[in-house]
Amino acid sequence: MPVHPQPAVVVVAQGDMDLDTSAPLAESLLAAAHAHPVVVLDTSSVTFADSAFLNLLLQAHALAELRIAHSRTSCNASWR
Repeated sequence: MPVHPQPAVVVVAQGDMDLDTSAPLAESLLAAAHAHPVVVLDTSSVTFADSAFLNLLLQAHALAELRIAHSRTSCNASWR
């Protein structure tokens, strides 16, 4: 298991995450992924997520180790 000397940075997502609403999160998440080896995305306040959100997760994962925390049961089905 890799050990990261720097702590992870936490990014919080809120509300609906789709093509029309995810731009502010994309800016924050991708900036964090460029700057930190580990990024934790708190999704506890996400009420809806579509394929645009999933694409954003893949982009961030390509840049850094991405961990998703506090996912809501209602959104879990769309991520499988």
